[in-house]
Amino acid sequence: TSPVECLAFENEEDKVVAGSSGGTLKLWDLERGKVARTLTGHRSNCQCVGWHPYGQFFASGSIDTNLKVWDIRRKECIQTYKGHTRGVSCLKFSPDGRWVASGGDDGSVRLWDLTMGRMLAELQPPAPSGPCPSL
Repeated sequence: TSPVECLAFENEEDKVVAGSSGGTLKLWDLERGKVARTLTGHRSNCQCVGWHPYGQFFASGSIDTNLKVWDIRRKECIQTYKGHTRGVSCLKFSPDGRWVASGGDDGSVRLWDLTMGRMLAELQPPAPSGPCPSL
């Protein structure tokens, strides 16, 4: 097993998702006290996770530069967003659940449209810049 790199509580606080340094994600059922699902898809360290406001989806960001959206009912990744040139270090869903923003180790912030499945905007900081620590 790989060490936990990040975790997030679901809005109802009965589930938690944890990302590992090996790229694996574990979905925990807190009422039962056990792992409900183990999901794979990232090639390296999962650096951030966050729940969609409606709770049936979550997103994860990794050093592999990908942002992934997962459906817990279907037990799989339903969308992979590519665009960061370095790892994805933070993410946040919009309150209405239409968009997800990701911040990268490349210093950029990208806004993704979940319905259209594409990037809406890219914000680049003035050079030189460091990683985006939070959104």
